[in-house]
Amino acid sequence: DIKGPRTILTAMDEELDAALRQATSSKLPGEQKAELFTALRRHGAKAPQQLATWEAKAELLRFLAEFYEEKRLYHRQVVSFLELLFEVSPGWASAAQALRNDWPEEMAKVVPEGSETGTGTAVPATKVAQSATGST
Repeated sequence: DIKGPRTILTAMDEELDAALRQATSSKLPGEQKAELFTALRRHGAKAPQQLATWEAKAELLRFLAEFYEEKRLYHRQVVSFLELLFEVSPGWASAAQALRNDWPEEMAKVVPEGSETGTGTAVPATKVAQSATGST
């Protein structure tokens, strides 16, 4: 059974939605957080439009801050994912502005300037695609 592009995209959207819901709705043990973060990062980079429209932004940002503080090994990846969020929608930067004072310095310093009003600048889609592969 060969799956078409639409079927694959629908499955990715569903997996990202499930990961977003899980990250914002429950307390998880460390290993499950790592698996969840990996799924968010992988699927989010492939479906940035879904990240742009996600409404529970503050909850997901709190999850990322908590995960960052618990898992030193993932620090750069969390920061990279934050940058992706800021690229796909100025709403993420606005939500981050309210939380950044409680964040570790490395996370707080990537919040775009002008994010208080949601006027952070968008980044070209090529930058979003690079985040998916981990290249810069």
